[in-house]
Amino acid sequence: MIYEGSYVYFIADQTQKTAIAHFLVDHREREFDNKEFRKEMASYKRNNFTRSPFGMPGFTMGFGNLTSFIAPSAIRFFNVIRPIKAKEISLLTDHTPVFGVVTSQGNTKQDWLQVGRSLERIWLEAERLG
Repeated sequence: MIYEGSYVYFIADQTQKTAIAHFLVDHREREFDNKEFRKEMASYKRNNFTRSPFGMPGFTMGFGNLTSFIAPSAIRFFNVIRPIKAKEISLLTDHTPVFGVVTSQGNTKQDWLQVGRSLERIWLEAERLG
């Protein structure tokens, strides 16, 4: 169920996917230039063997098992996106068949809430379907 005011678009065109991939990765690189952002991100990063329900394992950023143990410190002090930028772009352009975008026509808090509810519904339905 998509909530009122929300729209879902699927993008498979390679040219559009490439443009989106570059936009996303460039934005991530800029965010990781922010020391406060890195500090917060590092506080959520866990090693790949974590059983904690809180935080994100290192593999969510492409870190191997050994690297996942040093990832929080690396994230805190360095822009870790720079060395993996090309790999991230390749993943998005060469190995992602379709992008799905959930959006709204408006830009109010109510619109944001409806988009979030729609995205949550999509994720729950995908999980239900396996």
